[in-house]
Amino acid sequence: LTLVDPTRDAVSGAWKREGAGLLGEAEGLARIEIPWRPALEYDVKVAFSLLRGKREVLLHLTRGGRPFVVQIGAEANTVFRCGEVSAKVPRCLEAGRFHTALVRVREKGASLEFDGQPVLDWSTDWATPAVPADASLRDASLLGLGVRDGRLEVRSIQTVDLQGRGARSRP
Repeated sequence: LTLVDPTRDAVSGAWKREGAGLLGEAEGLARIEIPWRPALEYDVKVAFSLLRGKREVLLHLTRGGRPFVVQIGAEANTVFRCGEVSAKVPRCLEAGRFHTALVRVREKGASLEFDGQPVLDWSTDWATPAVPADASLRDASLLGLGVRDGRLEVRSIQTVDLQGRGARSRP
């Protein structure tokens, strides 16, 4: 998160630094780019809290410049969506509680763990970008975050390169 400059990297909504973390808020969709191009295969772990809102948190990810979004719903029977694959779990995002999402991006698809529990696996050939029309970033090769109709606090983002090497998108 130290790479993020909310004045330069915000795509929509209101974003600001809060200590070592980020706060994003919007009625509608707030998005911010992280100036980092991940490796071809990588793990990304995000610690976040939905402080207010009933919609969803978005993790903008990419594989080789092909974007996809992991959508984490905020209501009961939380929906996790990755491409055309979705899963429901019986609990929701608890306001003010920090949750952890771990996404593993591989050649054949992606998998998601939420608060240490496996949630879904998505198999794909990466030919078709999996981003809702209204939710794209300016640069599809970057990581990003979003919140729809709410307020999001992000404590940390960590990436681990497995194949290739990630790099900053600007000095």
